[in-house]
Amino acid sequence: MTTQKEAQPKPQLTYFEKQRDALISEIAISMESVLNNVNALNRSLEGAIAVGKEFDSVASLWANFYDGLAQQDQLRPQSEGDGDAEEEAHEDAENDQENTPATQETEVNEDQMDVDAEAPSS
Repeated sequence: MTTQKEAQPKPQLTYFEKQRDALISEIAISMESVLNNVNALNRSLEGAIAVGKEFDSVASLWANFYDGLAQQDQLRPQSEGDGDAEEEAHEDAENDQENTPATQETEVNEDQMDVDAEAPSS
């Protein structure tokens, strides 16, 4: 006694089914390739990160150096700021001296001399 399933011949695959199976196998091969490439990329990134970690101590040293320079720059303008105030006071004093009545009188006398020089002599 044979069953009907054994007696029936295998149905032939249609063109669509053949193409589908071919495309599925190509996709599987491509996915394997993608997986291999992602693994290679992962190893490369791990190597780059390892190299970067080797420079952490150097980076912290330079950070400390620049922090020290920044602190010096913050301290320097305060001490130089006093000198700037002194320079401004000195310049103000010079400007005040230039505008004294004696200086203004001298300027007037020079103007009069210019006018006298231009006047015709008799």
